[in-house]
Amino acid sequence: MARGAGRYLALMSPSSVSWPTVAVAALVSAGVSGLVTLAADYFARPGLEARKERLLERYRAKRDFGTLLMRVQIAAAVMLGEVPADFSAEQRAAYDDEMQRQRDAVQEATRLMEEQLPLFAVQLPRKVQEPVTRYAGWARGIAISDKSRQDAAVELGTITAPLNDFFNSRGRGRMLRPAYLRQARRTLGV
Repeated sequence: MARGAGRYLALMSPSSVSWPTVAVAALVSAGVSGLVTLAADYFARPGLEARKERLLERYRAKRDFGTLLMRVQIAAAVMLGEVPADFSAEQRAAYDDEMQRQRDAVQEATRLMEEQLPLFAVQLPRKVQEPVTRYAGWARGIAISDKSRQDAAVELGTITAPLNDFFNSRGRGRMLRPAYLRQARRTLGV
């Protein structure tokens, strides 16, 4: 045995350890770690929960904005339809009611877009922020204007398509996002 190793082993033998001291140290350690955990929970958790809620609200608003873009694009496509010549007066009335419902849906969607945009616009990159804010105002203006249904549908379809593609692209479509953004910026004159 190496010199000094025997003394070390003699000091660490079970008879030389004060087990009550070890037990007290373990209990004090567990108590302190419990108190630290409770204090961190008490003071830090409310702030973390509030931050999490703010982030979730932003992501929900962004997701809902994308859904509303899709709704506007679909309504614009429907509004492009022509009344078939062989429709009866009753069918024409039903068709006109449906076109008005689509126009009302666009008005409601653009109103909701304007409400939701401030909730998530701050997290968008500057190059995306500009066309999105311009789009929201422009689409709202078209929706409440006195333009004919056809003219409004054509203009809405033109300005909505690139942003809809940008916000709602999935999978491999995400690689095309820069192209969608360039197209949106060109269309909106940004």
